[in-house]
Amino acid sequence: MHTSHFIFAFILFSLFLYCHPAAAADSLNISLTNQLPLCWGGFGDIALTEDNLAIIAAGPSGIRFLDISNPQNPREIGWYIPNGSVIHLLYDSTLLYFNNTCGYNQSFFNILDISDPLNPQLLSHLNFNHYDRFKIAKYQDYCYIPLDIQGDGFYVIDVSDPQNPFTADSISAYEEVNDICITGNYAVTAEGKLGQNRGIGIFDLNDPAHPNAISWCELPQAEHPLSIFADSAYAYVTDSEVDLAIINISNPNEPFFVSSTYFPFTSSSNKHIFAADQTVYISQGSLPLLIVDVSNPADPELLSEYDSFNIFTTIVQDDTIYASTLEIIDAADPQNPQLISCRHPTNLREIDVNENLAYLGFLYGGFEIVDITDLQNPIILSCVNNNGQMSYVYDVNLQGNLLYVVHLQANNNYLRIYDVTDATSPIELGSANTFQFPDELAVSNNHCYVGTPNLVNIFDVTDPANILPVGNYNYPGMTGVQALDISGNYLFVAHSNGLAFTDVSVPSNPVPVDTFRLYGQEYGNDIIVAGDNICFATTYGIYIFTASLTSGLQQIGFIQLNNPKNLVISIQHLLASGNYRLYAVNIENPANPFVTGYYDYDFLIDIDSDVEGNLLFRAEETNLTVYDIETALPVEKESFSNLTAATFSLFPPYPNPFNEVLTIPFTLEQALPVKVVVYDALGREVRELGIGNWELGKNTIVWEAGGLSSGVYYVWLMADSRWQVTEKVVLIK
Repeated sequence: MHTSHFIFAFILFSLFLYCHPAAAADSLNISLTNQLPLCWGGFGDIALTEDNLAIIAAGPSGIRFLDISNPQNPREIGWYIPNGSVIHLLYDSTLLYFNNTCGYNQSFFNILDISDPLNPQLLSHLNFNHYDRFKIAKYQDYCYIPLDIQGDGFYVIDVSDPQNPFTADSISAYEEVNDICITGNYAVTAEGKLGQNRGIGIFDLNDPAHPNAISWCELPQAEHPLSIFADSAYAYVTDSEVDLAIINISNPNEPFFVSSTYFPFTSSSNKHIFAADQTVYISQGSLPLLIVDVSNPADPELLSEYDSFNIFTTIVQDDTIYASTLEIIDAADPQNPQLISCRHPTNLREIDVNENLAYLGFLYGGFEIVDITDLQNPIILSCVNNNGQMSYVYDVNLQGNLLYVVHLQANNNYLRIYDVTDATSPIELGSANTFQFPDELAVSNNHCYVGTPNLVNIFDVTDPANILPVGNYNYPGMTGVQALDISGNYLFVAHSNGLAFTDVSVPSNPVPVDTFRLYGQEYGNDIIVAGDNICFATTYGIYIFTASLTSGLQQIGFIQLNNPKNLVISIQHLLASGNYRLYAVNIENPANPFVTGYYDYDFLIDIDSDVEGNLLFRAEETNLTVYDIETALPVEKESFSNLTAATFSLFPPYPNPFNEVLTIPFTLEQALPVKVVVYDALGREVRELGIGNWELGKNTIVWEAGGLSSGVYYVWLMADSRWQVTEKVVLIK
């Protein structure tokens, strides 16, 4: 998927989550403690304060505050997250004016006191009954907001009392107002779209509560004027097709058109314009940032095109470009702009927690180290993203003072090792190209094992400054590596078709030992070593094995769960994330694992988990979510009557193999709705055997398989619309 499309889809999904808060979750012995919004769900406006603070409108992730006193290392210090999505904002003194939208007919104008950015306070908000990501301009005690889809013109909002703003007037314009800015005592608007006149309007602000339209200038060849910036002499407009139109407004009563300029391959509906010192900066989303010399307004000259990460808004100050991503760019030489730093953490994917520090990997934005001593006020200590080039962080793994990271950069895949002794200043020690898409990693005995789609690459990391490739291997039948873990000289790989057990006592010569194959619609999800046991998660549950060179893999236990993954261990318990449910499973007796707690959520996004003490940390793309699992850990099986009442057991069908008639026994500890379906080896449904309410206790269903050919079939049972289990049977005729 194209990057801009992905981000747009992600923003929509995130907006859905923010605007449709989940109902109270069903849970047992696990509780939600915190949701830390460490990820940005989008990008909009940017504002700068006098005391080196950058303020970012981050879509569904609200408003973000960053200390930019050191431009090479901007540091996020706080945030404010309203419902919905924040796109446009305006800063004035200690107050921040912003809009947020939530749903089609909900749009709000808000005033936020940011005198203390660590503790911003909402002073007031006004509701506009339409969906409108409006832009904001301000003059004296009045804010001006385009009407946009509601009509041709703009609102005037009296903000003289920030706690009680009100609509003072609604001003008619020549056409639909797309953007508005202030220069001197005038408001200048960018107006129109296809089917309308396109141009700029100028309004006298001598009476700021009731602006007076005094002139209009048409923009020839314009299609949809999107953004405007004006000074005392000129107005600069960027259009969806015409990149730059310049209008002379030195006499506001008689503005006149000066020039229109096209630049190649720059058609975009996401454009913003800013001007400073006879230079215009046009940002256009996923397309390059244009830097244009307008010292001769009749003949603008393109100085450079700066490739960027979805820049939507820019501000220029002292020859430095500040973009809403947040990219900070040195533009002292506008023909050769240089990136100073970049920070745009979107899509939290990976996590490793050690004591009071969390190491977070992002889809975009590299990795961060966060102090979580105070969960109410996490502190971002450092951010590493190789000036915005580090993307798709696939895994992070902390070993002592070394952090191992696998990621994508400039279409190459890398393993990097960082010294994180000083969490505020990670030092890269070495790197190596993994050549293939790296998804998982494990470290043991001075070797790093990196899982790629169909291979495991092995590196000698004895000297982190000189990472040496040792070799790779593909266990026969292994495809789609999902996860890996290592214990001593034993490497275990969960892949789509099963579990592979390999002897890596000689890393340069890995020796396959055993495999556990999956069939039909059952696929491998995750693997973790728990003491002497290997826990293998599949779509149907968790298998527990012992492993040795002489006996290979020996299954000793199994528990039925709904698509568990992201396994972590805590005090003889497995924590697993399933479809819509987080599980805690007691594995003290691996032959008889049982659930000791759960927490239901209403979405599927879940990338990685880690545990520290009695807290479980989950990367959930937009948030780092923290769960208290203390109650679930020591609970005895006997105390779970209310949990086991919602469970069931499917016993092996008999006879198996069978000829024509098969008996399928199962037990319920409470009357529940049950559905039983039979699938063939290709996953096609061949029979629906039963659907309805069944009584407590032992039940049986008889399947008469007449008309079907010999082969492997799978009996699938679901109880209470959530618990699933499958048994393989063989029909012989």
